[in-house]
Amino acid sequence: MQIIAAYIIASLVAFAPSSHTARASLTLATHGEATVYVAGNFSRDFDVSYAFAIDTRRKNRSFTTIGVMMIGATDPGPSAEVGLANGYPSAKSTSGFVSGSHAHGTKSSDVWGLPCGATCTVELRGNSDHVSAFLDGRLAGTWSRPDLSIESPYIQINAEVYKEGDAISAFIVTKKATAGGRALQAPICEFTTGGIEARSTSPTSMTFSGVYRSGARSTYAWLKSGAEGVKHCGLVTP
Repeated sequence: MQIIAAYIIASLVAFAPSSHTARASLTLATHGEATVYVAGNFSRDFDVSYAFAIDTRRKNRSFTTIGVMMIGATDPGPSAEVGLANGYPSAKSTSGFVSGSHAHGTKSSDVWGLPCGATCTVELRGNSDHVSAFLDGRLAGTWSRPDLSIESPYIQINAEVYKEGDAISAFIVTKKATAGGRALQAPICEFTTGGIEARSTSPTSMTFSGVYRSGARSTYAWLKSGAEGVKHCGLVTP
Protein backbone atom coordinates (compact mmCIF):
# COMPACT_ATOMS: atom_id res chain seq x y z
CA MET A 1 0.00 0.00 0.00
CA GLN A 2 1.25 3.45 -0.87
CA ILE A 3 1.01 5.82 2.12
CA ILE A 4 2.25 9.29 2.96
CA ALA A 5 5.22 7.84 4.78
CA ALA A 6 5.99 10.78 7.03
CA TYR A 7 2.74 10.29 8.90
CA ILE A 8 2.94 6.57 9.60
CA ILE A 9 2.86 5.93 13.32
CA ALA A 10 3.67 2.28 13.75
CA SER A 11 2.82 2.14 17.43
CA LEU A 12 -0.82 2.97 16.72
CA VAL A 13 -1.60 -0.36 15.12
CA ALA A 14 -1.75 -2.24 18.40
CA PHE A 15 -4.74 -0.28 19.70
CA ALA A 16 -6.36 1.33 16.66
CA PRO A 17 -10.07 0.45 16.60
CA SER A 18 -11.65 -1.87 14.07
CA SER A 19 -14.69 -0.66 12.14
CA HIS A 20 -15.80 -4.16 11.20
CA THR A 21 -18.61 -4.59 13.71
CA ALA A 22 -22.39 -4.53 13.52
CA ARG A 23 -22.74 -5.26 9.82
CA ALA A 24 -23.69 -8.93 9.50
CA SER A 25 -25.43 -9.41 12.83
CA LEU A 26 -27.14 -7.32 15.48
CA THR A 27 -25.11 -9.12 18.15
CA LEU A 28 -21.61 -8.21 16.93
CA ALA A 29 -21.31 -4.62 18.17
CA THR A 30 -19.29 -4.00 21.33
CA HIS A 31 -19.49 -0.19 21.19
CA GLY A 32 -21.82 2.55 20.00
CA GLU A 33 -22.20 2.66 16.25
CA ALA A 34 -24.37 3.93 13.40
CA THR A 35 -23.90 2.51 9.90
CA VAL A 36 -25.49 3.88 6.73
CA TYR A 37 -25.63 1.66 3.65
CA VAL A 38 -24.97 3.00 0.13
CA ALA A 39 -26.27 0.68 -2.59
CA GLY A 40 -24.73 0.40 -6.05
CA ASN A 41 -22.40 -1.59 -8.28
CA PHE A 42 -18.92 -0.93 -6.90
CA SER A 43 -17.16 -3.77 -8.72
CA ARG A 44 -15.63 -1.40 -11.32
CA ASP A 45 -15.46 2.39 -11.61
CA PHE A 46 -16.88 4.32 -8.65
CA ASP A 47 -16.28 7.54 -6.74
CA VAL A 48 -17.83 8.41 -3.36
CA SER A 49 -16.78 11.67 -1.73
CA TYR A 50 -18.20 13.25 1.43
CA ALA A 51 -17.51 16.48 3.29
CA PHE A 52 -17.23 15.57 6.99
CA ALA A 53 -17.64 18.10 9.80
CA ILE A 54 -17.17 16.88 13.40
CA ASP A 55 -18.13 18.86 16.50
CA THR A 56 -14.97 18.82 18.62
CA ARG A 57 -16.33 20.67 21.67
CA ARG A 58 -17.38 17.54 23.56
CA LYS A 59 -14.80 16.22 26.04
CA ASN A 60 -14.71 12.44 25.64
CA ARG A 61 -12.63 9.90 27.52
CA SER A 62 -11.53 8.23 24.28
CA PHE A 63 -11.50 9.05 20.59
CA THR A 64 -14.37 8.56 18.12
CA THR A 65 -14.27 7.70 14.43
CA ILE A 66 -16.33 8.28 11.31
CA GLY A 67 -15.38 6.78 7.98
CA VAL A 68 -16.31 5.55 4.51
CA MET A 69 -15.78 1.84 3.93
CA MET A 70 -16.02 -0.56 1.01
CA ILE A 71 -16.92 -4.04 2.20
CA GLY A 72 -18.67 -7.05 0.70
CA ALA A 73 -20.89 -10.04 1.25
CA THR A 74 -18.44 -11.72 3.66
CA ASP A 75 -18.33 -10.13 7.09
CA PRO A 76 -15.93 -10.07 8.75
CA GLY A 77 -13.91 -10.04 5.56
CA PRO A 78 -11.90 -7.86 3.22
CA SER A 79 -12.48 -4.10 3.32
CA ALA A 80 -10.99 -0.70 2.59
CA GLU A 81 -11.78 2.33 4.76
CA VAL A 82 -10.81 5.99 5.07
CA GLY A 83 -12.05 8.44 7.70
CA LEU A 84 -11.49 10.78 10.62
CA ALA A 85 -10.61 10.12 14.26
CA ASN A 86 -11.65 12.86 16.68
CA GLY A 87 -9.52 12.99 19.84
CA TYR A 88 -6.56 11.29 18.19
CA PRO A 89 -3.57 11.36 18.48
CA SER A 90 -4.29 13.77 21.34
CA ALA A 91 -7.54 14.63 23.09
CA LYS A 92 -7.77 18.02 21.34
CA SER A 93 -6.86 16.90 17.83
CA THR A 94 -8.58 15.38 14.81
CA SER A 95 -6.73 13.33 12.21
CA GLY A 96 -7.30 11.02 9.28
CA PHE A 97 -6.86 7.28 9.00
CA VAL A 98 -6.90 4.48 6.42
CA SER A 99 -7.51 0.81 7.14
CA GLY A 100 -7.68 -2.25 4.92
CA SER A 101 -8.05 -6.02 5.26
CA HIS A 102 -7.19 -8.76 2.79
CA ALA A 103 -9.56 -11.56 1.83
CA HIS A 104 -8.03 -13.87 4.44
CA GLY A 105 -8.92 -11.38 7.19
CA THR A 106 -5.49 -10.02 8.07
CA LYS A 107 -4.73 -6.30 8.03
CA SER A 108 -3.13 -5.06 4.83
CA SER A 109 -2.77 -1.59 6.28
CA ASP A 110 -3.70 0.36 9.38
CA VAL A 111 -2.34 3.90 9.39
CA TRP A 112 -3.43 6.65 11.79
CA GLY A 113 -2.47 10.25 12.41
CA LEU A 114 -2.77 11.40 8.78
CA PRO A 115 -3.36 15.14 8.24
CA CYS A 116 -7.04 16.16 8.24
CA GLY A 117 -8.97 18.49 10.52
CA ALA A 118 -12.45 18.58 12.01
CA THR A 119 -13.74 19.51 8.54
CA CYS A 120 -12.33 17.25 5.85
CA THR A 121 -13.35 15.69 2.54
CA VAL A 122 -13.15 11.90 2.70
CA GLU A 123 -13.17 9.92 -0.54
CA LEU A 124 -12.96 6.36 -1.86
CA ARG A 125 -12.38 6.01 -5.59
CA GLY A 126 -11.95 2.82 -7.58
CA ASN A 127 -11.68 1.14 -10.96
CA SER A 128 -11.38 -2.48 -12.03
CA ASP A 129 -7.74 -2.63 -10.85
CA HIS A 130 -7.43 -0.52 -7.70
CA VAL A 131 -9.28 1.20 -4.86
CA SER A 132 -7.79 4.47 -3.57
CA ALA A 133 -8.45 6.61 -0.50
CA PHE A 134 -8.15 10.41 -0.33
CA LEU A 135 -8.21 12.95 2.49
CA ASP A 136 -8.89 16.52 1.32
CA GLY A 137 -7.79 15.51 -2.16
CA ARG A 138 -4.48 13.98 -1.02
CA LEU A 139 -3.81 10.33 -1.79
CA ALA A 140 -3.78 8.46 1.54
CA GLY A 141 -3.68 4.86 0.35
CA THR A 142 -4.19 2.44 -2.53
CA TRP A 143 -5.19 -1.22 -2.58
CA SER A 144 -5.27 -3.60 -5.54
CA ARG A 145 -8.61 -5.23 -6.30
CA PRO A 146 -7.06 -8.76 -6.39
CA ASP A 147 -5.55 -8.26 -2.93
CA LEU A 148 -8.84 -7.06 -1.48
CA SER A 149 -10.90 -9.67 -3.36
CA ILE A 150 -14.16 -8.14 -2.09
CA GLU A 151 -17.22 -10.13 -3.18
CA SER A 152 -20.31 -8.04 -4.06
CA PRO A 153 -18.78 -4.77 -2.77
CA TYR A 154 -20.89 -1.95 -1.39
CA ILE A 155 -20.27 1.21 0.64
CA GLN A 156 -20.92 1.98 4.29
CA ILE A 157 -20.57 5.21 6.25
CA ASN A 158 -19.78 4.35 9.88
CA ALA A 159 -19.67 6.46 13.04
CA GLU A 160 -18.27 4.72 16.13
CA VAL A 161 -17.89 5.59 19.82
CA TYR A 162 -15.75 3.36 22.04
CA LYS A 163 -16.28 4.47 25.66
CA GLU A 164 -19.57 4.39 27.56
CA GLY A 165 -20.82 7.95 28.03
CA ASP A 166 -18.74 9.40 25.19
CA ALA A 167 -20.54 11.16 22.35
CA ILE A 168 -20.24 12.03 18.68
CA SER A 169 -21.82 14.76 16.58
CA ALA A 170 -21.02 14.96 12.87
CA PHE A 171 -22.57 16.45 9.75
CA ILE A 172 -21.96 14.92 6.32
CA VAL A 173 -22.64 16.31 2.87
CA THR A 174 -22.38 14.18 -0.26
CA LYS A 175 -20.03 15.80 -2.77
CA LYS A 176 -20.01 12.97 -5.29
CA ALA A 177 -21.54 9.49 -5.37
CA THR A 178 -21.27 7.62 -8.66
CA ALA A 179 -20.77 4.04 -9.82
CA GLY A 180 -20.37 2.98 -13.42
CA GLY A 181 -20.75 6.60 -14.46
CA ARG A 182 -24.21 6.89 -12.90
CA ALA A 183 -25.26 8.89 -9.86
CA LEU A 184 -26.13 6.81 -6.80
CA GLN A 185 -29.41 7.35 -5.02
CA ALA A 186 -29.39 8.54 -1.45
CA PRO A 187 -29.26 5.85 1.28
CA ILE A 188 -32.52 5.15 3.07
CA CYS A 189 -31.69 3.08 6.16
CA GLU A 190 -29.20 2.62 8.97
CA PHE A 191 -28.02 0.16 11.57
CA THR A 192 -27.89 1.67 15.04
CA THR A 193 -26.54 0.34 18.32
CA GLY A 194 -25.49 1.80 21.66
CA GLY A 195 -27.32 5.11 21.23
CA ILE A 196 -25.50 6.33 18.11
CA GLU A 197 -27.96 7.29 15.36
CA ALA A 198 -27.84 8.56 11.78
CA ARG A 199 -30.50 10.79 10.23
CA SER A 200 -30.93 12.16 6.73
CA THR A 201 -31.50 15.92 6.66
CA SER A 202 -31.79 16.18 2.86
CA PRO A 203 -31.11 13.90 -0.15
CA THR A 204 -27.43 14.92 0.04
CA SER A 205 -26.81 15.38 3.77
CA MET A 206 -27.07 13.48 7.04
CA THR A 207 -26.08 13.66 10.69
CA PHE A 208 -24.47 11.12 13.02
CA SER A 209 -24.96 11.79 16.72
CA GLY A 210 -25.59 10.30 20.14
CA VAL A 211 -24.10 9.25 23.46
CA TYR A 212 -22.87 5.68 23.79
CA ARG A 213 -25.19 3.76 26.12
CA SER A 214 -24.71 -0.01 26.19
CA GLY A 215 -28.40 -0.69 26.83
CA ALA A 216 -29.68 1.29 23.85
CA ARG A 217 -31.43 -0.39 20.96
CA SER A 218 -29.60 -2.45 18.31
CA THR A 219 -31.68 -2.49 15.15
CA TYR A 220 -32.07 -1.49 11.53
CA ALA A 221 -34.10 1.68 11.07
CA TRP A 222 -35.27 4.08 8.39
CA LEU A 223 -32.74 6.85 7.94
CA LYS A 224 -35.29 9.66 7.61
CA SER A 225 -37.44 8.88 10.65
CA GLY A 226 -35.47 6.48 12.84
CA ALA A 227 -38.46 4.13 12.86
CA GLU A 228 -37.81 0.40 12.97
CA GLY A 229 -39.18 -2.08 10.45
CA VAL A 230 -36.24 -2.68 8.12
CA LYS A 231 -35.21 -6.33 8.02
CA HIS A 232 -31.68 -5.76 6.72
CA CYS A 233 -30.28 -2.50 5.38
CA GLY A 234 -27.70 -4.28 3.26
CA LEU A 235 -30.50 -5.76 1.16
CA VAL A 236 -32.56 -2.57 0.80
CA THR A 237 -32.06 -0.45 -2.33
CA PRO A 238 -33.65 2.94 -2.94
